[in-house]
Amino acid sequence: MGDCLGYWLGRHFGQTLIRWARTLLRLEDDDLQAARRLIASHGGRTIFIARFIFGLRTIAGPMAGSLGMQWARFFKFNMLGASVWVTTLAFVGYAFASEFQSLLGYIEKASWGISGALFLAGYLYLAATEEPV
Repeated sequence: MGDCLGYWLGRHFGQTLIRWARTLLRLEDDDLQAARRLIASHGGRTIFIARFIFGLRTIAGPMAGSLGMQWARFFKFNMLGASVWVTTLAFVGYAFASEFQSLLGYIEKASWGISGALFLAGYLYLAATEEPV
């Protein structure tokens, strides 16, 4: 439900979020159009994968709403991702019941690393495609 609320907030208040991000990150209109195209073509996969990455799952819903992802598509991939995530954690928890707490620690560390790598890749991509001033 939290992701659905985040999507709704992004859909209704997303322009304010985008204005803030444009100022903070110095984004151009071309950058926002590229983000909208990416959401249109890869948004479902992003929402699905966001379930497994700490931090990304928090911002995926509001960003999808802000960038205009269709509700039905968001809901479908959000529920699919949540189902797979819960099922995976339940099976892993069952299989490693005695080591579950240490396993969660490893998962959190890995998701921080993945989040950092994605942020760095995005930054490097934007830096490489930016025209020199």
